[in-house]
This record gives sequence, C-alpha cells and structure tokens, in this order.
Amino acid sequence: MNVQQLIEKLQQYPAEMQVVISGHEDGYNDINEFDLRSIQINEEDRDRWYYGKYVDDNEGIQSLLLC
Repeated sequence: MNVQQLIEKLQQYPAEMQVVISGHEDGYNDINEFDLRSIQINEEDRDRWYYGKYVDDNEGIQSLLLC
C-alpha cells in the first residue's frame, strides 16, 4: 500500500474516528510515530508466517512505518 492508497482508504471513515495499531501480544495501541525506513522483501523467511513480509535494507525502497 502506498500513501495515496492509504489516504483513499482513510477518507472512507469519519475524520474524528480513533486509529490504532495492533499491540505486541494483545490489545491495541495509538500510533505514536511515523518513521522512514528502507526495506526489501524478506526472501529468506517466506515460509514463516510469523516474520514480516519486509526487512530493513539500507539500499531498499523508502517506506513509511507507522508505530
């Protein structure tokens, strides 16, 4: 998903609606940070569902991490 796609999705909801992210083990948290990251697709651990689809890579694509 890119920023434009995110904006289009968010525009479908009321502006005052609370936005949260998944908690580490359970529950939900507020978004406290926007962080730029360079990432690439995680080719090594594709079969392990519990690892993320992307990993850090200094020469990867610029991405926005919400945390």
